[in-house]
Parts: sequence; C-alpha cells; structure tokens
Amino acid sequence: MNIKQTLKSWTLLIAMLTGVLGYFIYINIPFLDSTHKFAYIALSTTQPCLIFSMLFIAFCKIDLREIKFKVWHLWLFLIQMLVYGAVILLLCLFPQLPEKLLWESVLLCFITPTATAAPVITQKLGGDVAGLTTYCILINLSVALCLPLGLPLIYPQEDTTFFSSFCRILAQVFPMLILPFFSAVITRKYLPGLHRSVTRTKDLAFYLWAASLCISITLATKYIVHSDITVFNFISVSCVSALCCLIQFSLGHKIGRKYNCKIGAGQSLGQKNTAFEMWISFAFLNPVTSLAGATYAVWHNIYNSWQLYEKEKGRTIH
Repeated sequence: MNIKQTLKSWTLLIAMLTGVLGYFIYINIPFLDSTHKFAYIALSTTQPCLIFSMLFIAFCKIDLREIKFKVWHLWLFLIQMLVYGAVILLLCLFPQLPEKLLWESVLLCFITPTATAAPVITQKLGGDVAGLTTYCILINLSVALCLPLGLPLIYPQEDTTFFSSFCRILAQVFPMLILPFFSAVITRKYLPGLHRSVTRTKDLAFYLWAASLCISITLATKYIVHSDITVFNFISVSCVSALCCLIQFSLGHKIGRKYNCKIGAGQSLGQKNTAFEMWISFAFLNPVTSLAGATYAVWHNIYNSWQLYEKEKGRTIH
C-alpha cells in the first residue's frame, strides 16, 4: 500500500484529529485572539461551499439515463420521512422534553441525505450503484424541502411567521442540495468542456469531503467547549448515533434483500453526508447535536471498513 492510499485510509481519523487539535492550538495563540470572529465567519461560510462542490462533482458524474426509480427507493424514503415527521411531532407536542437533545440527534441521523462517497463504497462491495445514485438525488431534493417545513415547528421564532422561517431555511438549504443538481445538468448540456474536466477529477471530491469534515469537527469542538454538555450527554448522543446507524443499515439491508439490492439499499439508508449533517446542527438545531454527526461518521466508516475487509476475504456479508 503506497503513502497516498494509506493517507486515504486514515482520512477520517486525520480530519477529526486535525479539527480538534487545530482548534485548541489556534485559541491558545495569544496574538490571534483578534481573528477569532473572522475565523468563525470564514469557516461557517466555507463549509456550505465545500458541500455544494462535493455534490456538484458527484452529480456531474451521474448519467441521467441511468436514473430509474425502484420500489425500494420508496420504502427507504418513507422510513426517513416518517421518522423525521414523528420526531418533529413529538418535539412540537412536548417542547420542554428532557431528552430533547437525544431526539434532535435521532432526527438529524435519519433525515440526513446519502453521502456523496456512497457510490464508491457500493461499487467496491459489488452493489447497485445506479440505484443508489438515483436515491441520492431523490433524497437530496426531498430533504431540501422537508427541512424548511419541519424545523420552524420545533424552533419557532418570535415575530416571525412560519412562511418567513420556511423561506429563510430554504434559502440556506437550496444552494447546497438542489442547486448542485441543476448546476450539473446545465453544465453537462451547455458547458461540455467544463463537464469533461469535472468528470475527469478522480479524488477532488474526496479531498473536499476531508476538508469539510475537518471544518465540521473544528466547529463542533468550539460549540462543545463553550457549552455545558455533561459527560453523560456526550456518551448518550454517541450511543444514539450508533443505534441510528445500526438501525438504518439493518433496515436498508432487509428491504434491499427483497429486491436483490441489499448492498445498495443499505448504503443508501445507512451512509450519510455527515458534513451536511453537522451543518444542520450548527445552523438550525442545538449545536451540541453536531456530536451525533461526528460520531455517526465514525460508526458508518467502521461498519463500511468491516464490510470491505469481509469482501476482500471473500466472505459473504449477511
């Protein structure tokens, strides 16, 4: 294994350590104290741009002729939307629920769309890449509409109407989930030269993901340091994200097995765009729920690493 491949294998750990250590090193350099506000604004602005870029590259590589909706797409879609709707309803009825942080973590883990890296893992595992890609488009466009519909209900703002909150959230989500798809379609049709250049990039989306994850971890570290989160809550949120990861992969596999696409369905439901997941927590929820996104990234990468290991050994993954 060469150095490049070794670094790629350890990217998750490197990005997380860089995010945590980078934050503590930065805040302990006295002459940089005056730059803290600027740095926060810069990172908060850069992160959505990276998420847009990752999705744009991923969508540019999609052949629209391969997009075919299947029955299992509907089942996965219903699971994500029903859990999202149920948690929204619960938090609307009981806004002062003591376990609100944990339920927000559940909401976050289920509504987050499929990761842009999912097709790569699915291909390595021998799964239905075209089916997963179709679901990736479906869920990204759907989440862009569902988030503005649900989030204003659990975090209503005084002197602000539901429609105003809907438009505000949609304006923030649209550039990251919907705009990349239509930009990719327009680029393919009207800018073929640029489209060819984008599709030839091999690892650019991967490095953008690493940078975005690093920024997410840095911001999460900042929020955790300045919050009053207890060790119990830290462990609880981590356990909730692990349980959500297990449930979604299991349900995806179970549904996919009925339609002969166990791997594709499992990855569609279980592997999440954790950079976007953490951005949601920073932008709209209790920022401490970013822990759910950070730990979910660990859980789904551990599980996928195990699946790849079993695949290399020639063992059947049940």
